[in-house]
Amino acid sequence: MNLNQANKILLLSLLLSTTVVADETNTGKTNDVNEIITPENMSPEDGRMLNEYANHYDHCLRDTSIEQMQVLTDSRHVVDYAMKACAGTLYELEEKMTARNFDPDFRRGYLRSISNRSANNILRFVMMSMANRNSVEVKEAEE
Repeated sequence: MNLNQANKILLLSLLLSTTVVADETNTGKTNDVNEIITPENMSPEDGRMLNEYANHYDHCLRDTSIEQMQVLTDSRHVVDYAMKACAGTLYELEEKMTARNFDPDFRRGYLRSISNRSANNILRFVMMSMANRNSVEVKEAEE
């Protein structure tokens, strides 16, 4: 395992290891604050919040990667840098999901899913962009 993979695993484990135990005191009253939110009982507002954070994380990764492609020459380093720079978005989402009392298993799975999907998409984008840039540079050098 290389250093980049170790850093990614450490970051994800830190993000996903934070759990909050819901208040399990049963007073006999239905209280929306203590109700555990699952995908089945999620409100439209909660769904919008999740989508907004996922989109914000995607945009952060893309913008940061575009900036770093001008500085770094290895696509893995570009993506690693972007993931570290944008980790606060996932951390903030995790805090909001915890405060809203989302099911801990769903919360961890959702955050892992966003992180993995976005990392794969941005790595693909960065690799293609850098390959195209290198191709243009080689072609221009030949002329």
